[in-house]
Amino acid sequence: MKILIDALSAREGGGITYFRSLVPPLARISAHNEYTILLSPLYQQELIRSLPDGVHVAPVDLDAGDSLGRVWFQQVAIRQLIRSEGFDLLFSISETGTIHPPCAHVVLARNLKIYAPLSSFPSAVRRRELLTFRLTREPIAYLSCRSASRVVFVSQYFRDHVVRHLQLNPARTSVVYHGVSPQFCVRVSQTAADNGSDSSRQGSYILCVSSITSHKNIDNLIRAFAILKTRNSKAIELVLAGTTAEKTYYQELIGLTRSLGVSAHVHFLGRVEHGELPALYAGARAFVFPSRLESFGQPLVEAMASGVPVASAWLPACREICGDAALYFDPNDIADMADRLTTLLESGSVRERLVTTGRTRASTFSWHRCAAQMTEIFNELHGDASASRPH
Repeated sequence: MKILIDALSAREGGGITYFRSLVPPLARISAHNEYTILLSPLYQQELIRSLPDGVHVAPVDLDAGDSLGRVWFQQVAIRQLIRSEGFDLLFSISETGTIHPPCAHVVLARNLKIYAPLSSFPSAVRRRELLTFRLTREPIAYLSCRSASRVVFVSQYFRDHVVRHLQLNPARTSVVYHGVSPQFCVRVSQTAADNGSDSSRQGSYILCVSSITSHKNIDNLIRAFAILKTRNSKAIELVLAGTTAEKTYYQELIGLTRSLGVSAHVHFLGRVEHGELPALYAGARAFVFPSRLESFGQPLVEAMASGVPVASAWLPACREICGDAALYFDPNDIADMADRLTTLLESGSVRERLVTTGRTRASTFSWHRCAAQMTEIFNELHGDASASRPH
């Protein structure tokens, strides 16, 4: 089977993690399939270099910010490419994919912002930003998902939400969880030794791994951290690892740390190389995930696998992923967030329980399993298409 993968949406954060983690096991499991991947050398060179042998690249000269060019390419050029090269199946790793391509089509739905209610944000400014985002993305997402052979969701909650929202046929949908890389499952002591760390320097910071965007709720996290600093006499820092996706929001956060008097204790690392993340998790005293909108929450699985106790926003997707392996808080309640972080830092019994439960929970997530389930979907759709062709 000849499979074309549209990966042009893998630009930051979870999209890059998904692509980089899925493609190698996908190629190993289904070696009989021929994979060609659409990537842009202008902003995806790292992904191109990371591809396994036997996977082909179809370079696309599009800039990351060329939204109109990307729409034209997806709706016109991809159709032409499928016909000229005889692809049997298109896999779009974004719900804003090709509408009615001339082959079987699998769409990965993972961006909750497209379907989120405006009430997700208390701020009028953020609600306007969300409305603009929805108006520019939702029409294509609606048509792409409605015309797809299969829509794959990253959580059951997200599936139920979008099926209702778009009135999709449930029989044409599937849930396939993300996995977690084995490098996050190394014991803390081993990770520290491998990186030359002293155990006495471990556990001095709260970690948040997240792109710097408004829906990730970093502003309320900083406010909760400021409350925490007034309660906790121990030296504790807040470390934020992730790309600066919204520069205006980032500047607002810098100003907030200054106004609250915590700028010396809040550290923005920016983008962290994937290979450096395990040590960053392993050295953390606690992990916090304050997001207001989430369809899955990849850092939650990485933190649990790393043996770090987790505090998370009380979101349906986060509860589905973590179960009883996290402490939960209302993302709009700053005091509630500060209380949960205080418990993580000060209660040894809670920390021990969450570490043990988290490791067990994380062991149920596997990129190999994810790739195997996606391969089953590809094979099923190809078989259905072959059976429907005239002989």
